[in-house]
Amino acid sequence: MDRKIFVTVGAPTLVNGAPLIGITTKGLSNNFVNLLIEKKKRDGTPLFNVIDISLVCSRCKRAREKEKDKKDTCLHMEGEIPYWHDKKRHRDLEVMLSDYADELNREVK
Repeated sequence: MDRKIFVTVGAPTLVNGAPLIGITTKGLSNNFVNLLIEKKKRDGTPLFNVIDISLVCSRCKRAREKEKDKKDTCLHMEGEIPYWHDKKRHRDLEVMLSDYADELNREVK
């Protein structure tokens, strides 16, 4: 969603008590969604209830950070794939995005 659409249409509807349900893949640290979900209320509590699902275990994340060119093959969290995701489609997506490792990792890892 374009940021301007959210600011002019989405945010004002929240004032009336409408819920905001968003499903997205987090991208770069300064993207619109990341900035929005990091917002805090005046009392310091998070503005949004965020459910963050990662399919790469913490050990493999640390290894990936150390070895920048390491191919991501972690399957340790595969049991955490949400029930609404199809594991077979994850494999298809891996083939479709095989030339785009960063995008693939954001989508299925």
